[in-house]
Amino acid sequence: FEMPTGTGYAHGEPNRIDAFHLACLPSEGFKRPAYEIKVSRLDFMREIKEPRKRRAALRVSNQFYFVTPPGLVAVTEIPLECGLYEVEGDKLVEMVVAPFRDGLPASWHFFAAFARRLQKDLVPA
Repeated sequence: FEMPTGTGYAHGEPNRIDAFHLACLPSEGFKRPAYEIKVSRLDFMREIKEPRKRRAALRVSNQFYFVTPPGLVAVTEIPLECGLYEVEGDKLVEMVVAPFRDGLPASWHFFAAFARRLQKDLVPA
């Protein structure tokens, strides 16, 4: 499920992350990777040409990954601040390790959006 990066809209459009993971234990370093899923070459190229689209995800995460089918992109096309996973069957294969960034502390807008997302997933309609 997509994860909003805040509670409102920026420039008329919500900023969303395709997937987000929060490691909740100190032993896991409280890692916060964000994932942008790309299933077509055209979609990936649009993303590369418009790097500000991933700015919100980079702001709230400390690692950022593209997730694609095998062979959709070359590892040399992955921006320096990003990593790459390829989906092979039911497994993710890490092709490029995303650099770890300290990142900014989560804002209250992001925390509220995260809580809303959890509530939406956990509480039946």
